[in-house]
Amino acid sequence: MSATGWSSTITRPPGPGRRTALALVALLLSGFEPFRSESDEVAEGNRQLAAGKATEALKAYEQAGKALPDEAGVHYNRGVALYKLGKFDEARQALLRGTGAAAQELKSRSFYNLGNALFKLERYPDAVDAYRRALRLHPKNQAAKWNLELALKRIEEKKKKEEKQQKDQQQKDQQQKDQQQKDQQQKDQQQKDQQQK
Repeated sequence: MSATGWSSTITRPPGPGRRTALALVALLLSGFEPFRSESDEVAEGNRQLAAGKATEALKAYEQAGKALPDEAGVHYNRGVALYKLGKFDEARQALLRGTGAAAQELKSRSFYNLGNALFKLERYPDAVDAYRRALRLHPKNQAAKWNLELALKRIEEKKKKEEKQQKDQQQKDQQQKDQQQKDQQQKDQQQKDQQQK
């Protein structure tokens, strides 16, 4: 299970004469929000993350988050950095905000990585749900299919383990009850023997 970076963008209002060019660029981007350019903080975070420096990347993404609090891509990036730092619950929260993205690819990646964070938290049913949502958006995502199968397998293993533990506990309880009855019978017999003397 891996988490990958996403380039977020800052809204820059079009100036006079740039509207037509930006409209054409927006059409070419298909699926990405129009009139966007890359945030310097996000670009720095992406460089740091690519260099394996998740702590520094997180700092950059958090700076970007202050400037772009509603930008789903920034939350996705924060989630990826937090995931790489092993902060799975915080990653879950950030990635959940990333699932609000308008861009289908970003939304799919957010759900996929949300599933990964939930898997690490051993919240397998929630992970299954996240992987299924990722697959609805991107049906050919082989990693999501694989992780979905792993999560379903873990649910089944957990269920079997719980059933075994319950059965073992019932056997232990029955043995304890049997021993108590046996002890009581011995005690009763001893009292009876003493009364007969």
